[in-house]
Amino acid sequence: METELQDIVPNICSGKDRISNSGEVALYGSTGVIGRTNSASYKENIVLVARVGANAGQMQIGNAPCGVTDNTLVIDAKEWNYYIYYFLQHYNLNRLVFGSGQPLITGGMLKRIKVRYGCKAERNNITRLLCLIDERIATQNKIIE
Repeated sequence: METELQDIVPNICSGKDRISNSGEVALYGSTGVIGRTNSASYKENIVLVARVGANAGQMQIGNAPCGVTDNTLVIDAKEWNYYIYYFLQHYNLNRLVFGSGQPLITGGMLKRIKVRYGCKAERNNITRLLCLIDERIATQNKIIE
């Protein structure tokens, strides 16, 4: 089957959280945790996409609870999060980035991406396999270090 990402995730938006020296919740920017914030805007894992600058189009999974800065797009697809994350990695978001002075990717661009998927069991199997491969790579990298 195939549908636009906006049919799975109708609300793709920029983060709104700000850094706080006294905060206790992880604050994600476009490249990972950049500090702390006072309260969690997201209580479950989410897909994060760098919105502007040299990292535009790069992705990561934000671990809950967390906050997100305004230079990062948030895709909260609930049980689809890991599937969407791996699908968009394969899709290669860098081809959507525009602008030479300040590269940019928008939520509207993401919403129009056609997502191919199978039944829930197939999505879960694909996601589980790719997560296991990522864990194995991380383990090997720690061994190498």
